[in-house]
Amino acid sequence: MKRSTRFYVALLSFMLTDASLSAQVVLGRWEKVEALKAGTEIIVKLKAGDRVEGTFIGIGNEDIRLSEVGRAEVRLPKSAVQSIETKAKIRDNLKRGTYIGMAGGAVFGSLAGIHAPSQARIPFVFLGAGLGALCGASVDASIKGHELLYKTR
Repeated sequence: MKRSTRFYVALLSFMLTDASLSAQVVLGRWEKVEALKAGTEIIVKLKAGDRVEGTFIGIGNEDIRLSEVGRAEVRLPKSAVQSIETKAKIRDNLKRGTYIGMAGGAVFGSLAGIHAPSQARIPFVFLGAGLGALCGASVDASIKGHELLYKTR
């Protein structure tokens, strides 16, 4: 494999790995919940199968406190919690997906045009970048959901 090809493959691998690792939650760890601001709307799923929606008040050593709509403060034991996520949908900026797709598409376009004459390589890069940007934006737009803050092991 040529040196430039290895560079592009390594660059693309780094970009894709960085994007996939940024949103992961470490199972069984409470740090994201502890950093949550009081007043944030959350959804708590319990191991028993119940679902509790409310406003986050705080977290202690043994329990999590929230207020359900129209009710007083509720204390849920940490040991009963299956997962916690934000109630608000994640608002994701399409730029990141577009840029990642564009960069990946440009790399693949340049690799596809590597055997073409030097003046014919440029259209491959632009075509690859355009198709990659389109794919990246559409994948990014299709991702909708709540931010996962905690999940048991």
